[in-house]
Amino acid sequence: MLIKKYLILFVALLFLSGCTQPTLIRQSRLALGTVVEIIVADRNKPDKVINAAIEKAFAEIERIEALLSRFKPQSDISRINQDGYVRATKVSPETIALLERSIEFSRLTDGAFDVTIWPLIETWGVDQGKREHLPSAEELVEAKDLVSYTYIDIIKSEQSIFLAIPGMSLDLGGIAKGYAVDRASAVLKQEGIKNGLVNAGGDIYAFGERAEEEKWKIALQHPRKSELMMASLELKDKAVATSGDYQKYIEIEGRRYSHIINPKTGYPSTDAAISVTVLAKSCLGADALATSVSVLGPKKGMDLINQLKDTEAVIISFRDGKLDIFLSRGLSEEELKFNR
Repeated sequence: MLIKKYLILFVALLFLSGCTQPTLIRQSRLALGTVVEIIVADRNKPDKVINAAIEKAFAEIERIEALLSRFKPQSDISRINQDGYVRATKVSPETIALLERSIEFSRLTDGAFDVTIWPLIETWGVDQGKREHLPSAEELVEAKDLVSYTYIDIIKSEQSIFLAIPGMSLDLGGIAKGYAVDRASAVLKQEGIKNGLVNAGGDIYAFGERAEEEKWKIALQHPRKSELMMASLELKDKAVATSGDYQKYIEIEGRRYSHIINPKTGYPSTDAAISVTVLAKSCLGADALATSVSVLGPKKGMDLINQLKDTEAVIISFRDGKLDIFLSRGLSEEELKFNR
């Protein structure tokens, strides 16, 4: 499911626009279930050329959404979900490649990341934003039995996908948005743009510089006080993605339940990690890892991040009314300018 992150987007761009620098060219559209903004800082190119490049980047995002969204009836993912367990469904090489990457992240995270998670999301009612009572044990067992990336059969010789169990359903929301950001950024670069930023509701890739010798700057939202900025980050040729229980959740009997569900337990992730921000070389990787670490929790999640090259993370937990901040080895509180 493509999760909306309007608050993160707002705070990030508020911070970006706070600098007194030459005017940037920016456009925003509704896509991928959120607001997508593209900003270009190439001051030596005519506006017409820059705007044409931005249009091509948005067209690429629309193409990817049409290919991968479970909410588009003719997308590859919708066609797989409709009858992929009846017969192998022929899909594009791009879809196969992305499913292969998804399975790599599933193996890397010991199943914390799993694109077959949709039956559990649906059972909890997270997509609808409300549910009066907790799902029954029977409902959770039934849904959990449909969730496992090991049930995805990729038949490369036929360029098709087969789902092993009737009722399975794929949802690439934890990786497709990051992929779309990467692709849009690649299109901008192909069009000769040297300094730009693509922000899909908080999944961000920034390349080049915002101004001469000045990196792109974004802010991290406080996970319990939406009006506050928790910290700031500087980006150059790097991606960042954030997952948190404040972005989308449901309340049942006075308790908050995150949209991020543990595929193994069938339950939403706990307060152990209420916000996870991952910095990586690709937005696809940052997106998938932010979701995974939210499931794994601070200790296992940080152990994983510290093993990965060119990857950093900020994990925030909430215990007994106070926030705890965990940073990966390559980050420091001074560097991030934390405001607790």
